[in-house]
Amino acid sequence: MNTDRIAQSLISHQAVLEGAIQKYGAAMHQLAQRSVEVFNNGGRLILMGSGQMGAGADLTASLFNFRLSLDRPPLPVLSLNHDPLLALALCREELGRQYFSRQLRVLGS
Repeated sequence: MNTDRIAQSLISHQAVLEGAIQKYGAAMHQLAQRSVEVFNNGGRLILMGSGQMGAGADLTASLFNFRLSLDRPPLPVLSLNHDPLLALALCREELGRQYFSRQLRVLGS
């Protein structure tokens, strides 16, 4: 990849991020504030997603559980995408649509 293509790709990515912040910035701020409230009150964040969004949920949970560059304790965030045996058992019984709801009944409050 030549330097011009890399520079153009970075400019394109920057435009996408700026557009997302303009469009969703207020909602992201509200989500962050609500998350802080939940954590401060002893709650937890439960994430889920299918396909690529499942991988995003896993990554996000890992980032909350690992301190990164901040000196803070791990935060209680769970991803519901780690149980392939449950998924297989439910699909075998034609109950695949219950994959997340069954886990939420056990873990959520």
